[in-house]
Amino acid sequence: MYITSKLLFNDSKNFFIKNFWIIFLISLFSALIAMTISYFIDPEYRKLSIFYEMNKYNTNYLFTKIQSMHVSEQKILFRLLFSKISSYLIANTILLSGVIGILELFFLNKNNSWKKKIYKMIIFFPDLLLMVIVLTIIVQFGSMIFIIPGLFIFSLLSLSPIILFTEEKNVIFSIKKSISISFKNMRFIFPSIMFWIFSKSIVLIISFITNTIISPYSNIFLLYGINNLLLSFLIIYLFRFYIFFINEDRDFL
Repeated sequence: MYITSKLLFNDSKNFFIKNFWIIFLISLFSALIAMTISYFIDPEYRKLSIFYEMNKYNTNYLFTKIQSMHVSEQKILFRLLFSKISSYLIANTILLSGVIGILELFFLNKNNSWKKKIYKMIIFFPDLLLMVIVLTIIVQFGSMIFIIPGLFIFSLLSLSPIILFTEEKNVIFSIKKSISISFKNMRFIFPSIMFWIFSKSIVLIISFITNTIISPYSNIFLLYGINNLLLSFLIIYLFRFYIFFINEDRDFL
């Protein structure tokens, strides 16, 4: 069986449609977790959220403004940033754990029990969270150099959470194996990453439009939910590629 991007995409699409409601519930739960963490960690979010959103792309002005702030205002801003980063990392880890868990349950037939799978998700949650933190730092560092290196690094590391969860190895092993596999099969990985980035950009543009129609919290929740669904599809695609790679037909890759 010869593997193609079209075959992987169609296979991922079929699984996504067939199991949409399970994936939707996981995405919804992840979005709720993200908003809940932001709400409780940062009760004074409204005081600086508008300022942050207006100036997050103007780095020089933002740093200058921070230096001129009162200490109490700086603390509020750092709490805002900490809230955003924490909610992003934890919510994405929950989404990764949930989606990879059901994929493993359907395709690898390991510990074919929901109770065992949920237990594994809980056990591996700290490792997955560490993985997400490491990947975020590495990718952000690459993006600071230029956008393309950041996307290339992300593509190389994209399989590492799947390897970590399915093979039950450590973070370093998973990153090394992900780089080894992805580098040789970039024609399958990179286009899927670009498709995901492009889809997210469209959703972000739509969210700016709908922000004047629906309430801010509803708009943010909708943005979180749709982005989670897009990320879920990417995870499914990468997982299916990894399954094809580790099976007996991987020589065709």
